[in-house]
Amino acid sequence: PTVKKNSDKNNNNNNHEQREKKKSTRPVVTATAWAPAGLRLKHLNDQLWEKGYALFNTGMIQEQSLAGVISTAVHGTGIANTAINERVVRIDVVLANGTLATFSKTSHPHIFKHARMHLGLFGIVVGVEFE
Repeated sequence: PTVKKNSDKNNNNNNHEQREKKKSTRPVVTATAWAPAGLRLKHLNDQLWEKGYALFNTGMIQEQSLAGVISTAVHGTGIANTAINERVVRIDVVLANGTLATFSKTSHPHIFKHARMHLGLFGIVVGVEFE
């Protein structure tokens, strides 16, 4: 994955993360990473770990692809953690007509919220940028 570190002033973490940041002796660093959607979570986690990062939340089964995890809203662990697809900031999809479309909060936001959990009915997810 390609990792891009965010500054603290752009940090839009939820309240749970803010509480953890205050308790932690190590600073919480927020970053975004782009990865191909077919990448398995076990490989994604390994690659992020090598760069000094980790997913905020993950499902129990590491054989799932990134596209599968977000399209079905895998919830991961803990009551305070959001579903993994809530951490998606951009999604690249090949539509039925063969065109590549990118959806985010700033690019087609009305479609973006649905693209993050599409259950395979939206197109072929080819890339995901997430926090």
